[in-house]
Amino acid sequence: TVVLILSSFTMATAVRNAQMENRKWLIRNLVITLACAFGFLVIKAFEYSHKLHIGLKWGSSYSPNADALKEYNEAMVTAGRPVVDNISQLPDLHQFFSIYYCMTGLHGIHVVLGIVAISLLLRRAIRGDFNRYYFTAVDGVGLYWHLVDLIWIFLFPLMYLIH
Repeated sequence: TVVLILSSFTMATAVRNAQMENRKWLIRNLVITLACAFGFLVIKAFEYSHKLHIGLKWGSSYSPNADALKEYNEAMVTAGRPVVDNISQLPDLHQFFSIYYCMTGLHGIHVVLGIVAISLLLRRAIRGDFNRYYFTAVDGVGLYWHLVDLIWIFLFPLMYLIH
């Protein structure tokens, strides 16, 4: 979440740099935004890998293992709720993880599309296409990127805090 918020700041700064014809900082801010976007995807890849490793999958392929039971019980202790003794007592979470993978995966696709758009902007910024009279492309991609970040601000509490 912090990585995406930082990327939103650098994207907004990039728009301002384009308006002010500050090509050097426009390029730097676009590169930082791209680095944050790639960082977010790497973090999600580690998270997905861990969840899949302990059997927290979607639909009928949901098959939690002992590590999932341990993590579940740790979360229950933290929340002050009762723990379970064996895997068969774990709640049926396959619907949650189906929604989780669908929503976070769809968000990830939009992050990848944002990476493509920002990369194209970066190429044009290096060429010197933007000035105080023409920065519409930077502004439009910036709005898209802010929307992607805003969606994550809603997804994060729904998928990570409420559950």
